[in-house]
Amino acid sequence: MEAEDQDTPNDFIHEITRYQSAIAAYIRSLLPTHPDYMDILQEVNVTLWKKRDKYRPGSNFKAWALSIARYQVMNARRKMVVDSSRLIFSEELISMLADESPYENEPVVERKLAALNLCLGEISCNNRELLKVRYSDGITIEEYARQHQRNPGTIRATLRRLRATLQRCVKIKMRKEPLPPDGDFIP
Repeated sequence: MEAEDQDTPNDFIHEITRYQSAIAAYIRSLLPTHPDYMDILQEVNVTLWKKRDKYRPGSNFKAWALSIARYQVMNARRKMVVDSSRLIFSEELISMLADESPYENEPVVERKLAALNLCLGEISCNNRELLKVRYSDGITIEEYARQHQRNPGTIRATLRRLRATLQRCVKIKMRKEPLPPDGDFIP
């Protein structure tokens, strides 16, 4: 960002402030079970400030900020892989979510994430572990089936049933329950 293109640092700060809730919702949509998503948001803010000279006034600040958030989420995800007690989405799934994220409608996204986290808390530990293995650990269904001496077709059917159950549960919770605003998941 050139000096003549930017009136003051306050203009840049205004842009960061203007999109804080969108950036936070975007991070939550990519890491819904991450308890310290606000730390990632702060890392994004620091990175935005450090890279402010790369931003071109008049271009899409929100898109630029979300691309930086995406890289911070990927870095956080790599760090979380070490902690196997959490459900960690694969980088491929995070990329797909990032590409299709409906972050423009933040309150709805936040409510859906809160509902999903509540629903994840209602399924059995074994089913949560199966979801973790499938969507986080990068283990194929065939590998998992071999390790647990189960039929891969049975595993696939269980995953389909779990996805349908979670989808129904989210719809019900969205209609009936007041959801916690931060979507915290307590297993």
